[in-house]
Amino acid sequence: MTICILSRTYFFGFFRLIIALSCVVFSFVHVSAWAGEARVVRIGYYDNPPKFFRGHQGAPKGIFPEILAVIAKKENWRLEWVRGTWRQGLAKLESGTIDIMPDVAYSTERAGKYDFSDEAVFVNWGTLYTRPGLHVDNIPDLAGKRIAVMRGSIHTDSKEGIRNLVKKFNISCRFVEFDNYQNVFQALQNDLADVGVVNRLFGTTAQELYDVLPTTVAFNPRHLKFAFPKNKPSSVYLKTTIDRYLKEAHQDPDSAIAHIVTSYVSDISMRLHVEAQQVYLTDSEKAWIKAHPVIRVGIDPEFAPFEYIDDNGNYSGFAADYINLLNKRLGLHLEVVHGLSWQEVVRRAKNKEIDMLSAVGFSEKRSRFLSYSIPYLGFYRMVFCRADAPFISGVPDLAKLNIAVQTNTSHAAWIQEHTSLTPHYYDTLKETILAVSRGGDDAFIGNLAVCTYWIRKLNITNLRVAAPVSLERQLLYMAVRNDWVPLVGILNKGIGSISPQDAEVIRNRWLAAGYSVGMSRKIIYQRLAVIVLFSLFVIGFFWFWNTRLKGEIVRRKEAEAALLGIQDKLVRKVAERTRKLEENKNYLQAIFNAPSEAIFIHDPETGAILDVNKTMLDMYGVTYEEALKARVGDFSLDEHPYDEEEAVRHIRRTLTKGPQTFEWLSRKKSGELFWTEVGLTLTKVAARAYIIAVVRNIDEKKKNEQMLLAEQERLAVTLRSIGEGVIAVDMQGAVVLLNRVAEQLTGWTFEEARGMPYSRVFVLVDEETGGPIEDPVDMVFRQGAVVGFSHHRSLRAKDGNLRSIADSCAPIRDRDSQVIGVVLVFRDVSNERKIEEELLKVRKLESLGVLAGGIAHDFNNFLSAIFGNIELTRKLTSRDLRATSLLDDALKACGRAEKLTKQLLTFAKGGEPIRETASLGRLIRDSADFVLHGSTVSCVYDFPKDLWPVHVDKGQISQVIQNIIINARQAMPEGGTIRIECANIDNGAVEPFPDMPGKKYVKISLCDTGTGISPENRDKIFDPFYSTKEKGSGLGLAICHSIVTKHQGRIFVESTPNIGTTFTIYLPASVAGKESMQGMDMKENGDRQRPARILVMDDEELVKKVIKSQLEYLGHTVFFAGDGREAVKKYRELLGTEREIDCVIMDLTIPGGIGGREAVQDILAIDPDAKVIVASGYFNDPVMADYREHGFMAAVSKPFNLDELQQAIASVLT
Repeated sequence: MTICILSRTYFFGFFRLIIALSCVVFSFVHVSAWAGEARVVRIGYYDNPPKFFRGHQGAPKGIFPEILAVIAKKENWRLEWVRGTWRQGLAKLESGTIDIMPDVAYSTERAGKYDFSDEAVFVNWGTLYTRPGLHVDNIPDLAGKRIAVMRGSIHTDSKEGIRNLVKKFNISCRFVEFDNYQNVFQALQNDLADVGVVNRLFGTTAQELYDVLPTTVAFNPRHLKFAFPKNKPSSVYLKTTIDRYLKEAHQDPDSAIAHIVTSYVSDISMRLHVEAQQVYLTDSEKAWIKAHPVIRVGIDPEFAPFEYIDDNGNYSGFAADYINLLNKRLGLHLEVVHGLSWQEVVRRAKNKEIDMLSAVGFSEKRSRFLSYSIPYLGFYRMVFCRADAPFISGVPDLAKLNIAVQTNTSHAAWIQEHTSLTPHYYDTLKETILAVSRGGDDAFIGNLAVCTYWIRKLNITNLRVAAPVSLERQLLYMAVRNDWVPLVGILNKGIGSISPQDAEVIRNRWLAAGYSVGMSRKIIYQRLAVIVLFSLFVIGFFWFWNTRLKGEIVRRKEAEAALLGIQDKLVRKVAERTRKLEENKNYLQAIFNAPSEAIFIHDPETGAILDVNKTMLDMYGVTYEEALKARVGDFSLDEHPYDEEEAVRHIRRTLTKGPQTFEWLSRKKSGELFWTEVGLTLTKVAARAYIIAVVRNIDEKKKNEQMLLAEQERLAVTLRSIGEGVIAVDMQGAVVLLNRVAEQLTGWTFEEARGMPYSRVFVLVDEETGGPIEDPVDMVFRQGAVVGFSHHRSLRAKDGNLRSIADSCAPIRDRDSQVIGVVLVFRDVSNERKIEEELLKVRKLESLGVLAGGIAHDFNNFLSAIFGNIELTRKLTSRDLRATSLLDDALKACGRAEKLTKQLLTFAKGGEPIRETASLGRLIRDSADFVLHGSTVSCVYDFPKDLWPVHVDKGQISQVIQNIIINARQAMPEGGTIRIECANIDNGAVEPFPDMPGKKYVKISLCDTGTGISPENRDKIFDPFYSTKEKGSGLGLAICHSIVTKHQGRIFVESTPNIGTTFTIYLPASVAGKESMQGMDMKENGDRQRPARILVMDDEELVKKVIKSQLEYLGHTVFFAGDGREAVKKYRELLGTEREIDCVIMDLTIPGGIGGREAVQDILAIDPDAKVIVASGYFNDPVMADYREHGFMAAVSKPFNLDELQQAIASVLT
């Protein structure tokens, strides 16, 4: 084993050495090949500051471009940047279109698609930012807060994203999704969220633009690396080279690459403002600007100093300076639309008649039709009030004041979205300020800079700044119509190009002038004078009062000495009296606290709680002080009908109508609800009235009652839903329960049957005798066990109708297993009995079919010999009249034997009907008229005009109609009328027979007025060989049943002795539409045809002899074959010779050999033009019906008729 281990070790060492040498050789080859000229390296690029952005003249700048620039310079690379989105870059990397894709976070899934550098450039992670005033130090601090996240971000939905972290800590909070990180910071700024999730690079870049605070929470670190195409030859070299430089940078903090990463990560904002005045626009952005030469800008003419129209009619303010800079740097033509109020500007912007708003605050309502740029200005939203108004600390103090605000401003939107205040709206800021100054309103909310500007301009001195609305600034944005998204990116680049120095120049220009807001000096001096005068008055008053008190003190000391003695006596008496009162109070308090019920003492006028006992404190979980301060509603559901208003009504009823008792849904301090029973009593103590409420906890009892009611309801629903009848009786035999099915079967409703003896409701009789049977309920009471119903039981309903039923009867037991009643479960099995009887008839017919199929073939062969010889003999002796007569009788007997054979074959398994689409009306009329011709019985027809066609064997259905008409004619020897009706049935399942599939049927009813059928014979009429006639064969109706069944139909009979009989037949309607009239197109020729050579295949010698005689009589030459194999061989031998076969007659079935079905295919394979006739004793075999589909040209049935044989041969030879 030691040798094996050493061998394996040396093998793996040698293998590693080979791989290392291969890499060195590969690198050497590539380096040698590229040493002569600069290597072109294609790199994916997308905008993502500070990792990627455009510097001077559009050159790529940022962490990754500058790192690659250092490597390219040393390795003699020529970098070719391929622009696109980040996802497009990954797609190009996977296809090998580019060589390097920077800024790809490593994951095992991505490692299957791309090669990654071993060294990471740096680590990025997710971090949390909050609004001012909130403190989040860890993940549990997020409980109950609104968290803004970027939709689809790796820091949102990945395995280590914020959603999964919150789940791990089992914290409840609400996530608000946005499309980008900028919208996340906007949500924090505008109080749409409490916490925002961004990556650390974006947060460091953008946090100075918003009033957001970073936290110490960091999560989901991601290594950002360079990615290369998988298995591309150049990837090995590029990966090895970049890894070498990155590794050196990690080991040497003073390296150029280390300085690049550190400078960007530590001071991103400073690096991004380098060359800020130069704005690089993409080709698509330049094309967009060219396509939109004029951009209509809407302004607020009263929003000074941010924007306004000055006295000379010029557009001025902060926004005006920014607009001028953007026009110059971006090549835009931002055209200000003059002469509109702010309300009209907003309306037109909503209708896209204004393209851009230059200075607008964010609101959720406006974001439905505007897209916002990054913010470029900020101010504080303040509360302003009159100088003489009470102190206002913030927005909560405005609840009871009249508030004014300018309509269609961000201040109005902020009030709607963040407060419940109902302000008065004014069209202009001037109107808003004057409304408060003149006393129409108490305060207004507005922009600090704008409002102070207008207060100063209007020379108003009675207004002051009361309080800030929030700690966050209101940021100003440029807003663009939401279908011009490219313009937002262009504006953001322009705003980003404005350096802090440029912004400071603009700020100083418009905020240099000072102003004062608050109370005037006159008011201050007046108030100071009042304070001084009041102080002098107080000092004089106290001097006078002090002098007077000195005299009073002397007199009081003398009186005190006299009173001390009296006081001592009174103290001792009071102490004794107090002790006794204390003892009495303790005694009464003990009694008050003793009951297990809670006791409230209420004021009868107000309902206030005056006192409670200790049980009440325990029951409701409150202290005594909390109980006395609470209202009745605090200890109730506080929703109608368990609210304080209803409680007062109960108290008033107690005053007018006496004691009250009622149930009440109470609430504990914890919020838990429980049921109580409340008793109210009026009592008087020392002429004062009190309401005493005694409260008993009945929650357990109430819940048990509710559970019992729910259980009863479930039981009732279950009993109503089951498909069997259920009757429950008590020990006295009275009905206590009757479900819906039982009501339908017995005819009794539950209300009628309740309390009645069950024997009146559930009446059982013997199905065969009609007599009473043993009581199953008594049997259960005696045996104490389940009793099953025996067969042949019928239930007599209230209306006297009988139904066959089945099932069982069982005892009902209590918890102690004592029998307390009986439950009967039963169901209607009348339809099942019909099905059983029908199946029994089918089995009988199947038995007959087995017999018929066994003898039919041989019997027809015998008949063929007899019939053929007699027929030939008759033709040969046609001049002998006596012999001819005898032979005719013999032929008639053979015909009857043939007909009997066909009737027997109707039962044979496999003897399927030969169907075609037919009109039942015509078929029934022809069949009935033929049978009744010349009789005293007439037939009346009632067929609808739209009677559906059927797909049937015309001959078999005609036979069914004729058999039934014959029976009807024989049942009316004195004559009568047969009525035949047809009807369309949409759904077979709605008719009496339950197993008929739900589809369309045609119903045939044949009614006579004959002698009828007795009940004992009615169930046997479809049995084979059963007949009540002396000369009947007993096959007529059995054949009818078999034919209808094989057509997937049903046949029923109803008969009343001496009244008449009705046969009802259901046949499936044809989906083929109109009747297809098809006929056998047999060509008729003369008595003789040209002589032909005919090959006959049959295994019976008798049949061979007779057919030889018949064919030779017709002038043909006959050849014989015993089975299919011999026939094929002989046909092949004679083919092409002078004795070539003209026609072949083949028996369909050869016992123990190859029959005609198989042999015809072999003959057609030899000679496709072969003329083959099929012959069989199975006249209803499917091959006989569809002979052409099996390769035959004609068909003849055994026994052979000379004329039919001649006609068949003529049809194939002509």
